[in-house]
Order: sequence, then C-alpha cells, then structure tokens
Amino acid sequence: IRALQDEKYKATRDAKKEGLPIAWCMSEPYSRYLFNAIGIRSVAPENYASVCAAATGDVATSYLERADAEGFPNHLCGYLRTCIGYTARMMVDLGGEIPPEAPQGGMPKPDLLVNNVENCETHFKAFQAMGRYLETPLWTVETPRGGIEAREQLMEGAHDHLVQFLVKEVKEFANFLERLLGKKIDWDVVDNDIDRTMEFRDLFYEITDELRKARPCPMNARDHYASMGASMWGTSDPVGVKKLFGDMYDEVK
Repeated sequence: IRALQDEKYKATRDAKKEGLPIAWCMSEPYSRYLFNAIGIRSVAPENYASVCAAATGDVATSYLERADAEGFPNHLCGYLRTCIGYTARMMVDLGGEIPPEAPQGGMPKPDLLVNNVENCETHFKAFQAMGRYLETPLWTVETPRGGIEAREQLMEGAHDHLVQFLVKEVKEFANFLERLLGKKIDWDVVDNDIDRTMEFRDLFYEITDELRKARPCPMNARDHYASMGASMWGTSDPVGVKKLFGDMYDEVK
C-alpha cells in the first residue's frame, strides 16, 4: 500500500503528459469518487510536503524559505508553507514546470484546485494563495465538521440535516466538474467505488482497531500510519486496495 502512495506522483505526471486533467486537493474523502468517474487524476500537496521533509538535502527548507520570501508568515503550518514555496518556485521561477530538485519527481501543475473546510483554516486559505500563483479554478467543498460541534450534532434532526447538507454540496461539486470538463460523471463508477471503499475500510477497521488490540501487538504504528492514506482519503484503484487490505488482514491475523 505504501508503494501505491509513492506511485501516485508518477501517475499524475504521466496523466499530465497524456493531456488528462490534474487536480491538487485537500486530504478529504469525497472528491476521489467523482474524480475517478470523470477521468481526473489527483494528488494531495499537503502529503507531498511530508515527502519533501523526509527527502535528503534541504529541499523542504528551500520551499519554506521561499514561502517566507513571498511574504507568508513563518508561524503558519509548515506543511502548507512548503506547498506555497513549491508553487511559487514552479510558477515564478520555472513557468509552470516541475522543479528539478522536487523529490519523487514532483507534482505537475494542476488544472484544478479542490479545497474543503473540514480541516483547519490554514488549509482553506493556503489553497486560495496557491490559486493566485497557479491561475487555476478553485472549488471549496463545504462539509460538516464531524466531532467539532459534538453537542450540536446530537440534537434532534441534526444528523438528517448534515446528510442533506453534504449531499447538496457533493451534487453542486459534481455539476461544477461536468461544466468544467464538458462531460458527464459516470454514476455507476461512483456507486461501485463507494461500495468497494466501504468494504476495504471495514477491513482496515478490523485490522487497526480490533486485531491490534492483541498483546503483543501484531502490527506496529509505523505500518499502521503507512497504510491509512487509502482508507481515509480514497484511491483511484479501490479494487486493488481492497485486495491489499485483505492480504494485510490475513498477515496480521
């Protein structure tokens, strides 16, 4: 599963060369189903910032310093300062080309930015800032902030209201994508992806929340965190990921 994460950067670069649309998006679970059904390849720049930080040399430092030089305060989130520095380097210095020093080949210039309000405000504003460099459409998916207003979510009728709200937002996002690309979303693909995703998320829960209760623990935290990305944020290959989680379940059990 970790290898799939690494391959994602190459897949977006290959898709860019083939003329397919590319999206940079936040770490959220809703857009991937629509992307798969309309032919968009996506990558999460926030996650790529951690790749930069783990790489040898001072590449992450150079992007942080570039964000500082662009006028962004250095007390902002380091993930997103790295993203802004990378974007400025790409657009201002290189005219939209991937920086040659970028780890794992880098992220190609996107055709679309997709943001959400599920996470902190820094994420929300950072995508707006990157959009000014990239001059690409930016869509914000409004989503209920689960667990934040816990008391309010327990009020009568709150659950139904949140579900209706999210359905409305996802439909509006789908309409936006169809207008942007001039093609229709294949909702059969969406349904199938959601079903397969729910199946492998059940497997992931059984592995990480049930089997790992055993003493000694049969799976260390490093392996847990290395495999959580697909479960939390979706994948372009839910069938393949389901098989990998099935193999993981058999190994941990």
